[in-house]
Amino acid sequence: MEGKESMLQAYASVLIACKNSPLLDKDSSWRAEAIKILLREAKKNNKKYKRNSIYWMGEVFKELNIENFEEVCEILVPVIGGWPDEKDENKMDEDEEEDDDDPNEKPLKLLVTSAIYKCIGTCFTKEIAEKGKKKKKNIYNI
Repeated sequence: MEGKESMLQAYASVLIACKNSPLLDKDSSWRAEAIKILLREAKKNNKKYKRNSIYWMGEVFKELNIENFEEVCEILVPVIGGWPDEKDENKMDEDEEEDDDDPNEKPLKLLVTSAIYKCIGTCFTKEIAEKGKKKKKNIYNI
């Protein structure tokens, strides 16, 4: 593990270990700063680092019950080319052709994609599902 990845893991571990601290209460500036840092790190371009940062963001958000699902999706979904029902088949074929240039690129891209789906799943809470059900009921007047 490289230095920056190791620092991110250590940072996330401290946040998780201190999750019951008043410093990480829902309205604390420390918590807001931690969220900002984790979201920023998930935007990095280096795929190896991105995979690691996405994993730790998901873990911290889960442990601290951080409900930034929409913001997480805004950052991560474009990386995988959109939601499965929104993907352009032609674009997917082009992406596969690009991966043929570097044999190490495709496995790494798949690992990043896997980390993204895991993170999105981790950040999707029962509360978010309930909000979605309520919106659906309001839309259809049920």
